[in-house]
Amino acid sequence: DDGIEQAMLTFWSPSEEQSSQLREGAVIRVENLAVRNNYDGLLQLSVNTRTRITPLPASRDELIALGYCERQYVPFFRIHVCSRQLLQSSRPLNATAEYDFVGVVLKVDEQSSSDGQQLSVYLADKSSLVVRVQCRGKKGLGDSIGLRSSVASQCVEHPRVVAFRDLRILPFDVMDNCAVAEFRATSSIRLQQIEPRTEDLKEWAESAAGRSKLQRLAAYM
Repeated sequence: DDGIEQAMLTFWSPSEEQSSQLREGAVIRVENLAVRNNYDGLLQLSVNTRTRITPLPASRDELIALGYCERQYVPFFRIHVCSRQLLQSSRPLNATAEYDFVGVVLKVDEQSSSDGQQLSVYLADKSSLVVRVQCRGKKGLGDSIGLRSSVASQCVEHPRVVAFRDLRILPFDVMDNCAVAEFRATSSIRLQQIEPRTEDLKEWAESAAGRSKLQRLAAYM
């Protein structure tokens, strides 16, 4: 984090003007915010009726100096490398880094425990590598993904492509033979009709070659 302070700013029922100002890479001045307790390591700020938002001009160099970098969706190979590093090293690099990736839903596993409900979403991409997204206590996540079934073979018959954003990578699961990512309070989901980058993967999943790969993975699971 290099000393850069981070916070989460929440807008309840934002106006159309506010929504147009809130885009990634925009620099804004915000006055009269409400401050709440830290949540998941982040300072919580929220907008009220007295809040004023002013957009500010900023060059690309200034954005980089502020710590902003354009969002990129990484391939599953990179997620696997990072997850294996966390498993094998006592002091892994970038252990707190967050990643964005796009995958085809293979299987969904929902379990209840004393700690609450945990949802595990297994995804694959063209490499046939599998990533498991873990989410604890996030109600409605399965509905957000738009799942028709939790069974792997049925998921392949009706492929769903989902873009996950800002997930924390966890150590590799040797038993499941898959990389693991954690869906956190700051994570989000972009569905295929919203995120254009998913279209290519959706076409692959519905092709003969893609469906054949996914069917083999589903049989293995």
